Amino acid sequence: MKNQRSILSVILSGAETVIGIAMVGSVKLWAPVCQAMLELASGKQVHMKCFYTGQALVLLGLLLIVNGIAQFLLNRRLFGGVISAMIGVLAILLVSGSPLGIGICLKAEMACHATASWARLLGGAAIVAGAASIFTGAKSELN
Repeated sequence: MKNQRSILSVILSGAETVIGIAMVGSVKLWAPVCQAMLELASGKQVHMKCFYTGQALVLLGLLLIVNGIAQFLLNRRLFGGVISAMIGVLAILLVSGSPLGIGICLKAEMACHATASWARLLGGAAIVAGAASIFTGAKSELN
């Protein structure tokens, strides 16, 4: 039984690391946010909010990678699972346009909508992996 738990721990920490890599990859490689600038009335150009959403998603992805590696090395599934689930929730909230997030462009044809889809998918996967880590970590601490 103990070997199954250690294998499960490796699988869950690996899954969280892969989700983090995919989150960074989605923003940087296969679904990047647009690089267009927004011109203010003063003539100054600034990045659109989707640029900052992308930067925040990269940061969350890097945190997932670090969390997955730390969870593997320290074998702290309960704590690592909570962190992973929280990062997943933050990723979803980030693109939702809620007051807690940054949001994306309103035009449906903008590239950031593909990034947002990836963020929702990977955020959900992080929540599921985190919940599995929490459940198995709590179960192993009770035994």
